[in-house]
Amino acid sequence: STKATCQPATSKILFLSPLASLKRRAVAMSFIVVGRYLLLVLLAVSSSSVTRAFQSPSYGFLPRNHGSVLRMAGKGFGKQAPPPPPPPSPKKEEEEQPPIQVQSTMSSGSQTSSSPPGARAPEPEMNEGQKELARMRRERAEQRDAELRNLRELRNTDAQVKEQPAAIPEKVANRMGARALPFVGIPIFGGMGAFVLFWYLATYKDLEFEPSLVAATTIGLLVVGLAGITYSVMSTSWDEDREGTFLGTEEFSRNVDNLKAGFGRSKQNAILRDKMDQMDEDEIERALRDLERRENSQDKKSEWMQ
Repeated sequence: STKATCQPATSKILFLSPLASLKRRAVAMSFIVVGRYLLLVLLAVSSSSVTRAFQSPSYGFLPRNHGSVLRMAGKGFGKQAPPPPPPPSPKKEEEEQPPIQVQSTMSSGSQTSSSPPGARAPEPEMNEGQKELARMRRERAEQRDAELRNLRELRNTDAQVKEQPAAIPEKVANRMGARALPFVGIPIFGGMGAFVLFWYLATYKDLEFEPSLVAATTIGLLVVGLAGITYSVMSTSWDEDREGTFLGTEEFSRNVDNLKAGFGRSKQNAILRDKMDQMDEDEIERALRDLERRENSQDKKSEWMQ
């Protein structure tokens, strides 16, 4: 009977021993899992504190109790750290700026009010490009006015020529004829007389002359006579009220200059006539009226300044 009672007890102990080992193993595993979890939590907390220690103390990322930590940080380690200055708010900056603008506007208003009512505001200073552009416009306007004046003179001259055809005045023509006698008649008659003299000496005096000498003498005198025609016309005073000098050297130089100016003026007149052909008569009349109005206003302004 004792053997029978011992066998079920031993079998029961043998059956319970695996269950106990399993329980112990489960408890150990749970402790291990909990320990790992706590270790991870501690590592996370320590890493966050380390990263916060190396971060810049910006106000946007500080916790709410950071101010108290900073206030308590100086206890036991010297003087208490001064509190950081508060950052300037944009509202205060906006409030500070308007009074300056108001002051500037008030100062400008006081300046304008202090200036007399009839005074003009000072014109802004022009830069180099604007000055050059203004100069080019002024030169172009002056050139156009000069062309319009030449056009007006040309139209007046054409009108006068239509009424009275161009002709040499009677006094000037008589003056040219009187000057042509010595400068033309003497060389031509001298050439003819030289030819007769050579013939007489060769025929009656038996003198021999080279034919080239006779030809050079007679032809030279004829050339001088032909040149005298031009000089007699050019050395005459073309002014009816002025007689001129005896040789006419001053009148010759003056008349040559007049001819040069006349050639240049004829070239300009040809250019103006081409422009007139390209423009309408109404447009020409309008431009001439504008020029006359500007000249009258300028004359009145100069008289007022005087």
